[in-house]
Amino acid sequence: MFRRILLVVLICFVGGCVSQKAPPPQQVENEQPPPPTMNALENYVATSVVGSETFIVNTRYGDVRLRIRNQYYSASNKICRLVDLTNQNECDIELVLCMDESGDWKEKPILWNSCQ
Repeated sequence: MFRRILLVVLICFVGGCVSQKAPPPQQVENEQPPPPTMNALENYVATSVVGSETFIVNTRYGDVRLRIRNQYYSASNKICRLVDLTNQNECDIELVLCMDESGDWKEKPILWNSCQ
């Protein structure tokens, strides 16, 4: 009698496992990475230290030499950096870039432009 009960329990257990549905396969091969949220200038400011200098091509200001001059906290308690740019026309531009809530660096309105 015990063997029959054990056999019935075993059949029910195996039948329950077989009837479980497998999770749907994930389609990873069609997924595209999200587009970058920062441009080359913003990315350089995000990854460099105060005093560093570089040359970046194809910015909205043209090809530019830039130097990170200073870092400070804004009145809204955001980390900001003052950046000096010189473009191919030898125009000097002062920019401020601040880190937003997501950690991306975003450009604020131009402080000073010697060509305007």
